[in-house]
Amino acid sequence: MGKSYKNSGIRKPRCLSPVLVSRDGSIGRFAPYHAFLILLGTFLFAVGPVKAREIIEAGDSCTAKTKLPPLFLCAEGFVVDCRNSTDSQELLYCAASESQKADNELNRLYQFALRKIEMPNDEYADYKNAQKAMIVGQRAWVRFRKLDCETPRYLNLKGSIQSNEIVSCELKNTKNRIADLNAYFVP
Repeated sequence: MGKSYKNSGIRKPRCLSPVLVSRDGSIGRFAPYHAFLILLGTFLFAVGPVKAREIIEAGDSCTAKTKLPPLFLCAEGFVVDCRNSTDSQELLYCAASESQKADNELNRLYQFALRKIEMPNDEYADYKNAQKAMIVGQRAWVRFRKLDCETPRYLNLKGSIQSNEIVSCELKNTKNRIADLNAYFVP
C-alpha cells in the first residue's frame, strides 16, 4: 500500500490531501470524494429530514394554532396580511392586534414599575406613597385614554372608519404611556 515510516528515522512528508495512517504506521491516501461523502453524511445526519415549508398567503384558511409569519394574523378563520391590507375590516383587525400587543407590553412594564418601587421607605424616598400614586395615576390614565379617544366616535358616526380611528387613537396613547414609563423606570 504505502511506505512505512515507523522506526525508520525518516520524517513523514507533509501532504495537503487527506491521508490515512494505519495502526502499523503505513501511510495511504484516499480520494477527496471520500472526504466529501463523509462530510455530506455527517451534515445530513445532523440536519435530519427536511420538511417543505408551507407558503401562507392572505385569504388562506387558518385556526388560532396556525403558525403565521410576522405581520400576518388569523381573523375569523382567514389569514390577513397586515403589510398589504387595504380592506377597512382587515385594517381594523391589524390595528386591534397591534393595540393588544401594545396593551400587553404596557401591562408588563407597569407591573415591572410597581415591583421596582416595592421596598421599604428610607430617608430619601417614600416608596409606599409612590406606589399608591403610581396606581392612581395609571387608573386616571386609563380613563383619559378612553375619553380622549371618544372624539373620533362622534366625528365619524357611520362606517368602519369610526372603529379604526378609535383603535388608532388608543394605540397612539398606549405607545406614549409606554414611552413615559420607560423614561421613569427603565435606565
